[in-house]
This record gives sequence, structure tokens and C-alpha cells, in this order.
Amino acid sequence: MILHTIIVRGSLILAEFSDSEEDYSNIIKKRILDVKNVQENQKILKDDVYMYAICDKDLKFICLSKEDDETIFVKLQTLIQAVSQIETDGNYSAKLTQILHQHLRKEKIVVIQDEKVDQQSPQQTRLINPPKLEKKDQIDFQKKLCFSVMLLILSVYLILNNIITNA
Repeated sequence: MILHTIIVRGSLILAEFSDSEEDYSNIIKKRILDVKNVQENQKILKDDVYMYAICDKDLKFICLSKEDDETIFVKLQTLIQAVSQIETDGNYSAKLTQILHQHLRKEKIVVIQDEKVDQQSPQQTRLINPPKLEKKDQIDFQKKLCFSVMLLILSVYLILNNIITNA
């Protein structure tokens, strides 16, 4: 199982996601420098976590897993193929993030950094899939919403009634 995946150009993370409840973001960011700029499959074991990486042109596709699973390279190759088919105009990072979402069936997209933004103060956008509420939670939300709307209507009525009677 893939725990965390990033697509990097140089030291700039263009797209990132996590398929785990744990935070592997800092681990993968620290280990980016361990990836060589060669066009071959790289697997590095450190602290009981495997890092899989493939470089393609100026991009590095890197993911973490606790399992020794060679099929992860197939998934990374699929990502490379999908990335090679997108246009580089517009928001390239958002397009890369969509590819991660489509091909790795993740739960949430963690961070996108726009590559055109100054590296000293990168702009970050968080895209999180809304959690699916259970039926009981939906009903509770609807009750609270109805109560709030009724309270608002009552408040407006009282204010208008007060204005009319004082006029």
C-alpha cells in the first residue's frame, strides 16, 4: 500500500497526497535528496519505510510504502505516462494533483504548490474531499439548519415589527 506520493521538480513539490492517516509528509520531504537523477527504478529502505522513485526528464515521482512491493514501480510508470500527456500551460500543479487522484485512488489531496510562485513564500492550496456524513449526522445537520433559519426569520420579524410600531 502506498502511504504518501509526491511529484517534484528540483526541490519544489508540485503535487502531493497521502493515503494514510499518519503524516508522512515530513519523512518524504527529508528523503527527496536520497533520490538520484537517473532514469531507473530506485528503491531505498530506511527506518522500516521503503521509498520508491523514478525520474523522468526533470520530474521525480516518489512514494513511500511500508511494504516491499515491486508493483509500485508499475503505478509510478502509469503516473509518468499520464503526466506526459497533459499540457503544461495553465495550473500545472493542479493537473498533476488530478492525475494523482485519478490513478492512485486516494482519499484526500494534501498540498499543491504553484511552480510559478516565488519559492520564499509558496502559495499553498488544500483540496480535501468532503467527508461523507452518516444519515444520522445529515438529519442532525438539517435540524440545526432549519432551527437557525427559523431563528433568523423570527429576528427579522421582531426588528421590522419594532420599527413599524415606533414609526
